[in-house]
Amino acid sequence: YSYERLLNSVDVANQQELVTAENIILQAANAYFNILRAKANMEAVEASLNASIRRYEYAEANYELSGGSSLEMLSAKVDLNQDSTLYLNAEASYLESIYTLNQLMGVEVNSTYSFKEIRDKRRDLMLNPLLDDAFAQNSQLQNNRILEEQSILNYRIAKSAYLPRLNLNSSYSYSSSNTEGSFLVLNQSNGLSSSLVLSIPIFTGGVNNSNLESAEINKLSATERSLEIKSQLERDVRSAYTNYLNALKIKDMEQRNISSAEQNFNYTKELYEQGLASSVLFREAQINLLLARNSLANARYNAVLAELELLRLSGNLIPALNGE
Repeated sequence: YSYERLLNSVDVANQQELVTAENIILQAANAYFNILRAKANMEAVEASLNASIRRYEYAEANYELSGGSSLEMLSAKVDLNQDSTLYLNAEASYLESIYTLNQLMGVEVNSTYSFKEIRDKRRDLMLNPLLDDAFAQNSQLQNNRILEEQSILNYRIAKSAYLPRLNLNSSYSYSSSNTEGSFLVLNQSNGLSSSLVLSIPIFTGGVNNSNLESAEINKLSATERSLEIKSQLERDVRSAYTNYLNALKIKDMEQRNISSAEQNFNYTKELYEQGLASSVLFREAQINLLLARNSLANARYNAVLAELELLRLSGNLIPALNGE
């Protein structure tokens, strides 16, 4: 039993390493997608800033050449300043997200990279297979099952203390000596000795009872903990799967919404340049487009993170990253 417990301890250590590895992977994924999210936000704000620059240039030229409204030029200037501030904040958030990933990876904080955009690739994730995989290979559940097996071994070891012990000892001895100047020239002896000892634990009953009772309590607690973790795991998988489906639906809606927002902005821009739309309508269409772009970026990365969480819960995260 002691040897089996030693092997069990090795399994516990390996499983805990797997749990740690999965958590680190998710932390790195979150940090990486936050960079992509911040980058998309910065690009959206930059596009909006360029539109504000063109609007201000148009209002300024209209005011100087054809006697346009000074109020319109001032309004365009205010919106331009506001978008400039937004861009500076977005750029700072982008750099900060890079620093966070660098710190997590243990490299120079100011290191820079070329970040690759993700492709919208859906996995055909189904609830029942995910639940089966989770019950079979979820790292946290497997770790507790190993601990449960360890508690059973500890219980058996405690119970074996009541059994008689039979110890077999054996030894072999050899000695040789030479004596000069004497009638005894050589003295040599060898022999094999052995002993068999039977010991019965009579005076350790109280200690054994206490150890056995403690081991039995730990065994029952470990079994109860496994059932609790399994129930919690099922709840987490079902909840994560619902979040995953909702994230996919939201992403699809945001992809359709971005098309409408772009068409609305382009149409309003044409009307504004023709003097048929007010600056208020132009600004409203501009802000709606900015919000739509940010919402689409958030929806895309939320869907990916929801998928990664499902893979982690089902024990498929590391195999998926390895292309299995």
